[in-house]
Amino acid sequence: MQNTHLRHARVQAVAQARLQRLGIYGHPGLRFSTKVEGYKDYVFGAKAGPSVSSVNLFHELAHAAQFGPEAFRKRNLHGFFGFKMRKVEVLGQVFDEPLTCSATERELSTFAHQLHLMRLAGCKIDARAFFAEAILSMVFVPDWINVPGANDQERHDYCIRRTMDMFDRLSPQESLDRLIAWLDLTKKRLARIKGI
Repeated sequence: MQNTHLRHARVQAVAQARLQRLGIYGHPGLRFSTKVEGYKDYVFGAKAGPSVSSVNLFHELAHAAQFGPEAFRKRNLHGFFGFKMRKVEVLGQVFDEPLTCSATERELSTFAHQLHLMRLAGCKIDARAFFAEAILSMVFVPDWINVPGANDQERHDYCIRRTMDMFDRLSPQESLDRLIAWLDLTKKRLARIKGI
């Protein structure tokens, strides 16, 4: 138990230092926790399964940057990220039935924003190595089968090329500006909620 507490405290300290360097620590729309997974109740989480890290936190921040302020109303559903996937019902059970690879594309774009944000926060990371590792998890996204390629290796290679292209077309400042705009809208919504 003490190791878990120390790990959370260390991640909290590292995340705080990186967010300060990014210039958003203390923003009224930014709440984060090492005990939250994903984005819940307007709190960005540093947890992903049993893993707790600032990399996980930056992935959630990158989702906000990727969605951007223009999608805030549609993608921020009462303090939770809204992810959509086409569904089909078969014999009374509901399943995902993706017709495109848009969920994977969204994640690839999120990885591009994530790396820009992490680098702005002082992380020294090789882009190709970061994307190659991050993309390994894409096989679990329901639309993976729709990613161009005849097999998983070809899909993985496609995703690396695609993410590198997204990263190169995106400026670090654009990623940061989109995140700050999301946080500004969160601040306004939280103020409205508290005012009710």
